[in-house]
Amino acid sequence: MNPSAELLERTAELKGQLLELAHSLRFRAEVDEQLMATLESRGACDESELAFALDAILLDHHFSSGKTLVDHFLDLNLRLPADERAMLLSWRHARQGVFRIDAKDDGALVMYNLVDDLTYRAYANAGPAFTDQVEIGWYLLARLVPLGEDWLFSGGQLPIMANEVDVAYRTAIEMTRATPTVVFQNPKLLELGWDLQRKERADFVQYFGSDFVTVRPDELKRRMDDYMRWRMNSKSDETGKTMIERSLESHGRKPDIPSFEIPDGLEDSESIGIIYDEVDGLHILPDFGLIAEVFADPSLLEDPRHEETLRWYLESQDIVPLPLRLLSDRDPSRATEIFQNLLDAPEFDWVRDGEALLRDYKDWYFREPVMPGVSPIPDGLADYERRPSTSKHVGRNNPCPCGSGRKFKHCHGRSTR
Repeated sequence: MNPSAELLERTAELKGQLLELAHSLRFRAEVDEQLMATLESRGACDESELAFALDAILLDHHFSSGKTLVDHFLDLNLRLPADERAMLLSWRHARQGVFRIDAKDDGALVMYNLVDDLTYRAYANAGPAFTDQVEIGWYLLARLVPLGEDWLFSGGQLPIMANEVDVAYRTAIEMTRATPTVVFQNPKLLELGWDLQRKERADFVQYFGSDFVTVRPDELKRRMDDYMRWRMNSKSDETGKTMIERSLESHGRKPDIPSFEIPDGLEDSESIGIIYDEVDGLHILPDFGLIAEVFADPSLLEDPRHEETLRWYLESQDIVPLPLRLLSDRDPSRATEIFQNLLDAPEFDWVRDGEALLRDYKDWYFREPVMPGVSPIPDGLADYERRPSTSKHVGRNNPCPCGSGRKFKHCHGRSTR
């Protein structure tokens, strides 16, 4: 059933009220700070890019309170009808991408999204004033929010003409590089991402002999580069072929072997932990050796350097719960002793209180489901990248409001989620 004109008008009113709340004295400073942080790497932008970035803040950003603006709006409007509350809550599940307009159908645009390989039927609350000015074959860089079984444009839209196919595809590729999890809007790609991560973790364990290792900082790049060369040149799949051999058969050329990029913030570390978890994926962790030493000998908490590092691992917004979970679950009684001393809490018990402790200090981690750390590339984008062409370039500066210019790692090592 098509949405009524009254419903579309109401969505515009609700977005306007969210925008008013964002500009209120209570939230204006934090909204402006987040907006500047989002845009600072892209220089000048037009009104559509600004609207795109602002929409993400309105619907997705968690404020210092831990809540989104939608959460605060609902707290302030308790008498809002249940269907409108449900609709606003659904807007937290926005979809973004580069959408090719394939058809116009009774006020809606039927569009194929290059970044997730899905088709969407979307309406604009401006009605024909918007849909009449775009053409079939154009591309739209846009965000969509749920509207019943269909979708609604939210924020700005950046049109890309039909004859700018290279611009559209390069913009989509830059979006997947800046935000690799965008492909997981497609459940099939999400399932594939988990499968790829499981296989990659199995390779890691086979090569290193464990799901975590500790290395010196000067060894990190060499060890990870050696591991990647082994995966591509020596590791055989179920057919007995290596990645290099499969690429030669499929595409007639050898793929480049990725060079490991050392994450920022490791310069002063005494040791580096490399953990590949089945759920959290690959993480590169500074000074992990000091943490492991404490769990091997809790008396080391008396040393300020060990104590400060463990406290930082617990309190930091840049370290996921994984390393503390991994070490604590292997010896819960020792973990109990360690955290009793660290927190000066003699009643603490890791088995009983450990999960609550992590949720208390790292609530940001638990707000959204964990996504795979390995992002598959949709077939359409992969086919485009394999095409021999000298015209593949982006015809505008920084076209992707998600941010561009970041190097993509198929296996993106990380210390945060």
